[in-house]
Amino acid sequence: MNVLREADSDRIRASVRGLLPAILSVVVYLGALQVVGQVIPGTSGDLSGFQFLVYGCLIGGVYVGMILVGVYAARTLERPSLRDFGLGIDSQWLGTFAAGVGISLLGILVSWWWGELRGIRALDLAAAGVRSPAEPLVVAAVLAVFTGYFLLGNVYEEVIYRRILIDNFAAGLAARGLSTRAAVGGATIGSLVVFGLLHVVYRGSVLVAVDAALTGTMFAFAYLLTGDLALPIGIHFGRFPTSVLTGESLGTVEILAIGDVTRNTLAANLEVRIVQIGIVCLLAAAWVYRERGSIRIPEAIYS
Repeated sequence: MNVLREADSDRIRASVRGLLPAILSVVVYLGALQVVGQVIPGTSGDLSGFQFLVYGCLIGGVYVGMILVGVYAARTLERPSLRDFGLGIDSQWLGTFAAGVGISLLGILVSWWWGELRGIRALDLAAAGVRSPAEPLVVAAVLAVFTGYFLLGNVYEEVIYRRILIDNFAAGLAARGLSTRAAVGGATIGSLVVFGLLHVVYRGSVLVAVDAALTGTMFAFAYLLTGDLALPIGIHFGRFPTSVLTGESLGTVEILAIGDVTRNTLAANLEVRIVQIGIVCLLAAAWVYRERGSIRIPEAIYS
């Protein structure tokens, strides 16, 4: 029992408080996928417009369930209020979210422009469009459902891997005598490792896990600057247009790609990703400084 509790108190260890919500939510994900597979057999690309609508609603429900399980577990272990999870949505929160979306979009555009300049990416804006034999209303509904569950997935990942993991890991390291910067830095690295590893569960690829960990640095940085989830969720959701850049099959609805990876090597892909991460982090820091007049780690993250 002492393994699960802090040495000088009856409080559950910070590492357990951080990891347990993530583990439980992944268990929910794996179980729910089995249920969805029974209701809607086949992959999303094989579905009709109506089937994809059902599929999208089910996946959205899965993400809601994962958020609820993660938050319930965290509240049981930490006992904070719901607002402490960074989802106290008001006009200011929405404004910060919108700023995050804009920052992310600009980062994507600059990185693809850089890729085109370097001959490792190509853009054809004239190719943009949606192709489907379905009625326009069905196409619009499919796109709306896809947007909805994409956003819910973003919310889930930021609540679990930023708010819960970073806060608890940082508090645990700070309690062991590390300086604020060392505790937050170690917690951030630990959260990114977990974030990457659990993507192996989602997609079964180590390369995807590494890419997820790298991409997660943008969201983690935005969270460290604000101590709130509005900016990282906005930056995360701002990556939605990557589906337009590279194309997406949503049942009978096909989003036509306007971007082409002309040099698909590890070095080339890493170069474009690093440019994107750098631009997003610089813009996020500039926006926070403009809004708050300073750049510092909020005490709530490690206290």
